[in-house]
Amino acid sequence: MSQQIRPWLENLFLPLVVTAGLAAMILDTAVEPGGSLDQALIAALLAVSAIFLVEFLVRFWTASPIWRHERHSQWPARLHYLQTPHGLIDAAGALALPLGRAVLGDHHDAHLFAVVWVLKYLLHSTGLMLLIRVAFRARVALFSIMTLFFVVFIGAATLAYVFE
Repeated sequence: MSQQIRPWLENLFLPLVVTAGLAAMILDTAVEPGGSLDQALIAALLAVSAIFLVEFLVRFWTASPIWRHERHSQWPARLHYLQTPHGLIDAAGALALPLGRAVLGDHHDAHLFAVVWVLKYLLHSTGLMLLIRVAFRARVALFSIMTLFFVVFIGAATLAYVFE
């Protein structure tokens, strides 16, 4: 991808597409099925889903920068991309609506699978990555606090049951 287009695409266009898709999904729950507004919202949902599918395929295909030179080295890089949080979120976003439409008979209910698109906002959150890093480093202390909370909770529930 061009170095001039990529920041605009990742930082502005894709979050706007996510917002438009989620707004269309929410509005689609409130309109009368079969109306002209319903058809427009379904078209918007399908367009957003197609954009996410194309984005996922492009990211998957270009995961290995040397795929043209070494034919055997492209697939490990692509599979590694699928194992990263970014790859998992992109795959979930690309497959949410088609999977929902395949699994559920009523297409209006299938559009609720698009709520997975909200995960794409996490890709732009630097604060979340900091929180994950801090939680990982303090996992022993957090685990001991959760264990203590669990013991107090079970004790309080037992006492409440005894005194009832």
